[in-house]
Amino acid sequence: MTIHSIVPLDLVMEGSEEADYSFEQIQVQGVEMQVQRLSANQAKIIRLLSPNVNDYLNPAYAPGTIITFTPSAYEQN
Repeated sequence: MTIHSIVPLDLVMEGSEEADYSFEQIQVQGVEMQVQRLSANQAKIIRLLSPNVNDYLNPAYAPGTIITFTPSAYEQN
């Protein structure tokens, strides 16, 4: 990655070490995705891992969307 900025690099990168990037892989209605857990039954979609092209066209599965689901031992990978 190349950053072109007049702002010093220390300021640009400030706080990047403290970011929480704990992601999980789950299936919701048969669609496999990578999410960031927000609570026990809510998560933010980070990216889809589905081989089905139609899943990517579904706005309900757009990255950044908050989803609500029922946690199950069978859904988590």
